[in-house]
Formats: sequence, C-alpha cells, structure tokens
Amino acid sequence: MRLEQVCAELNLMEMAPHDLPPHFGAWCPGIKISSPAYVSFLPNMLRRVPGIATNFSIWASHRAEWASTLLPAMGVRL
Repeated sequence: MRLEQVCAELNLMEMAPHDLPPHFGAWCPGIKISSPAYVSFLPNMLRRVPGIATNFSIWASHRAEWASTLLPAMGVRL
C-alpha cells in the first residue's frame, strides 16, 4: 500500500466510532519516505482547559501504540 493510501486509511480510522484519542490533527507522510506521521494541533479554545497539555501527551502516546500495532498489518515497515 502506498504511503498516501496508508495516511488516508489512518485518517478514516481516526473518524470511526471506536475508543481512540480525540482527533485534533491528521496523518500525513513523515520525514522518512516510508513512514506516516501524525501532526496535531491544539485549538485555541482549549488552551485554558486545566491539564490539556498532559492529556494531549497521553493521547499522543496512545495513538503511537495504536499505530504501531496497526501499521505492520497494513504493510508498513517501522
């Protein structure tokens, strides 16, 4: 599967109604030619929410774990 297809598929999976971290960002081609990267952003409205930076870090960790188990099944070598 081409990297662009992998990124599109990951973005679709992020929108599915299962228990994943909030989707504030997008999967896109990473620095390495063969690896996807998740680029995230924090909406301005959330900047004053207590603990949001900690939650964002936890969500990033969970997303990395989720992706590291899913990507090999999609044919992406890590």
